[in-house]
Amino acid sequence: AGGLTATLGGATTTVYGGAGVMSLDVTGTSNVIGGSDTVVNATLSGAGATVYGGAGAVTADVTSTASAIAFSGGAGGLTATLGGGTTTVYGGTGAVSLDVTGTSNVIGLDRVDAAPPVLADSATLGGSGNVFYAGSSAASIDLTGSNNTISAYSGAVAVTASGGATNNLVYGGSGTLSFVGGTGNATVFGSSGAATVAGGGGNTTLFGGANGVLTYTDSSGSAIYSAGFGNETLNASGAASNMTIIGAASSVNGASLVDSLVGGTGQDTFYAGTGADTMVANGAKNAFVFNKSVISGSSPQDFISGFLGSDSVVLGGYGSAAAAAALTSAVSAGGNTTLTLSDNTKITFVGIGSANALNGNVFSS
Repeated sequence: AGGLTATLGGATTTVYGGAGVMSLDVTGTSNVIGGSDTVVNATLSGAGATVYGGAGAVTADVTSTASAIAFSGGAGGLTATLGGGTTTVYGGTGAVSLDVTGTSNVIGLDRVDAAPPVLADSATLGGSGNVFYAGSSAASIDLTGSNNTISAYSGAVAVTASGGATNNLVYGGSGTLSFVGGTGNATVFGSSGAATVAGGGGNTTLFGGANGVLTYTDSSGSAIYSAGFGNETLNASGAASNMTIIGAASSVNGASLVDSLVGGTGQDTFYAGTGADTMVANGAKNAFVFNKSVISGSSPQDFISGFLGSDSVVLGGYGSAAAAAALTSAVSAGGNTTLTLSDNTKITFVGIGSANALNGNVFSS
């Protein structure tokens, strides 16, 4: 209960704390530290140390660049600075707070709480090549490094990129995901949970997730969105940049996918997929591209809303005469006009009451 202060400069020492405070300076290798009820304060500059947290809080400063340093968090929580490399952190039932400036560290925070978790984790993720697996609790991450990977799970995850953060990967989970981009490039993968992405000054690449909803906004930079394997929704009505928006070019169990793709106020290019796509334009000079090789005989019923006189439709791989043939096939009813292509793909222009409004706007090759 009186506590322990020690320097571990040798190898393979095992220390188990009691009810007091344990302060350790670990410079040796392959040492094992068990917290129990102990409050552990440790500086780890050696290699191969293993720290087991208990009911007491664990505070650690890791400076070693050697391999195989491992933390297993306990109920008391873990606060750590990871300045070295190849450290592995396993979250426990306590809250985790990390400042990661090193490289190639792996953090896994999933918990096994019997009751719904109420704790929140936080991290500053700098350095490079680090992997952060969020758990069932909420997590707040300040992303300042490059080439890092963040993977969400069932908890709500909020990621804010700042400084020179670039070329980072962010994967959504079944919980909500919020990502705020910085000046660098970022790639965000949506999932079944709702995702909100605010693009920064760099290039943002977005991949949709099965049955997910992704909301995208920006004021600068550029963005590419590609639908994934599942029915999904992209709402980019708050985006001002010129976006490339690609419908799903695949099917699931033989069934084509259904995508709702809403563009922003910039000059967007929409690429229809194999399934039934609803494409909504909110600006001028948009392009809607239908490639026969992508549609691949699936004969979808696609819808285009917000089509203006400055917009265009491009029919790729259908032949030079396909545009004229499509306009000849036009059927207008209920204030809408539908074109039918040679592979029975149907394109309905919502709010366009006559094919005459499409003359000079449909091109083919």
